[in-house]
Amino acid sequence: MNRIIFIIVLLYSFASSAEEIIAVVDLKFVRDTGEVASTLCFDNGSEEQNCGTWATFYLFDARVKKVVSGELKARRFHVWLGIHALKKGNIKNMVAKLRPLPPEHEAAYQIIGWGEKRELYCFEAKENETYNTNIKSEGANMQCYGDEANNSNR
Repeated sequence: MNRIIFIIVLLYSFASSAEEIIAVVDLKFVRDTGEVASTLCFDNGSEEQNCGTWATFYLFDARVKKVVSGELKARRFHVWLGIHALKKGNIKNMVAKLRPLPPEHEAAYQIIGWGEKRELYCFEAKENETYNTNIKSEGANMQCYGDEANNSNR
């Protein structure tokens, strides 16, 4: 348990100062590392909690298709991803928020957030929200965000 706490503290302290990068990647499953990504604890009414592994980190080979923000030095590298009930398989077109890991890890980055590549989403304009672009169509004021928005009116 002390080892797990040490790893979490080490990763958190390193990651909090590291630049986050967002990229569209294809992930090829390599193996389950066995390293604990998260735990689940149940309160049994006493001072002790019953805790168990909720998810382990999987090691993937990442191939960068597009860098959305930040800078990457390589187009291929290993990443860690730890999600409960994650299938042991390949993932295509993941929009991943990456955080660099210390050099002693076999993975260069950890995926700390993810999504799915989409095109463009538009909603009725609201004064208090910021979007990539404005669209005016037949009297409707629409504001949009997404991969294809280029900060221009259409």
